[in-house]
Amino acid sequence: VMGIKLALWSLLFVIPGIIKSFEYAMIPYILADDAEISSKDAFKKAKVMMKGNKWRLFKLNFSFIGWELLCGLTLGLGTFFLLPYIHAANAEFYAELKNKQIA
Repeated sequence: VMGIKLALWSLLFVIPGIIKSFEYAMIPYILADDAEISSKDAFKKAKVMMKGNKWRLFKLNFSFIGWELLCGLTLGLGTFFLLPYIHAANAEFYAELKNKQIA
């Protein structure tokens, strides 16, 4: 469902699709945290959670650009080490947002 919504937002132009991709970025973590939540509620929760935090997530993901370029030099072998690191950073970002939302 998330992929379909992102594709539809991208049809408007590239920028709305990118913005929505950052808005929906926490949905996999929300679903992993609460398997009983409906997809509609997960989208609502992600929207509330990412309000004011999309730029922070963009900066976090942009900080890996140098590592991604270096992975290109290794013919992609470095991605086996980089992708878990990126996912761990995003998971920590989710944990921070969740703790901030609870407090």
